[in-house]
Amino acid sequence: MKIKKLKTILIGDVVWKIKWDKTYNGGSFDYIKGEIIFGTQCNDLRILTIIIHEIKEIIHTKQATRYRRIDSDNYLFSYGHSEHSELCEELAGYLSLFIK
Repeated sequence: MKIKKLKTILIGDVVWKIKWDKTYNGGSFDYIKGEIIFGTQCNDLRILTIIIHEIKEIIHTKQATRYRRIDSDNYLFSYGHSEHSELCEELAGYLSLFIK
């Protein structure tokens, strides 16, 4: 498996700019800036995990299923099976864009 390093991705009605950071082993996104950062200081399987994590969280934010912030890096999520099914379908489509 190889990861395609996209420069942008359309999620919902937002075109997200993607930055690939060689010095970072994690990920983050800024909804206001429309920017996602994926760390590449790891192997492709870890990069795919980071991509899944960030895009899934963006979808949760868009669906309003990411709730209260517990502390600086910890959120609660709440959703039912229908939201889960929608999320999985949407996520699969986005992930397919990153896989060569």
